Amino acid sequence: MAAEEAKLPVGERIDFVSVVTPNRTHVPVSKAFLEAGFNVVCDKPLAFNLEEALSLREVVKRTGKIFALTHNYTGYPLVKQARELVRSGELGEIRKVVAEYPQGWLSKPIDAEVSGAFWRTNPEEAGASGCVGDIGTHAENLAHYITGLEIDELWRRIHVLCEGTATGRRRESAHSLQRGAKRRSVRFTDFRRGGKHTQNQGLWLAGFT
Repeated sequence: MAAEEAKLPVGERIDFVSVVTPNRTHVPVSKAFLEAGFNVVCDKPLAFNLEEALSLREVVKRTGKIFALTHNYTGYPLVKQARELVRSGELGEIRKVVAEYPQGWLSKPIDAEVSGAFWRTNPEEAGASGCVGDIGTHAENLAHYITGLEIDELWRRIHVLCEGTATGRRRESAHSLQRGAKRRSVRFTDFRRGGKHTQNQGLWLAGFT
């Protein structure tokens, strides 16, 4: 498709491509369109692993095309307001950040029939990070976007909640965030349980004036 589009006159070809395919295809598809001269908007996660991410960065540098990674929650008015509360100093110094992304689907074997479930439950398609790479990245992105803090350290713990299902696990990650010489902590929980197909995301900030 990239090669065929590149053959069209500028006024008839696509302006950019949006990559919303399973994780393992993000980099090869993005590279193909970048090298064909097209700008790319790619869904998160960026790549299957660090090696792929670094190779993609080189292609972006070489082609000079725009490469954008989507984190759609940053566009929400409430998120922007939270960011302003932090940056204005109204909340004081941020000491702790708690981010959660609970999901109720994929908690039972029958949920595997839901569209998009197969590749999300297959490490060969989704990657070793599982749902942390696919949806957990939202929590990490919000913590950084709102507070401006960077991850300094990371630990992770996995619990099995639903026996017999590939994603019947609860993943907990604790990060140490740093700005300058000061460190703050963030606890991120990404879990799937319950019988309803629901999802919610939350981020709490603890500030001290």
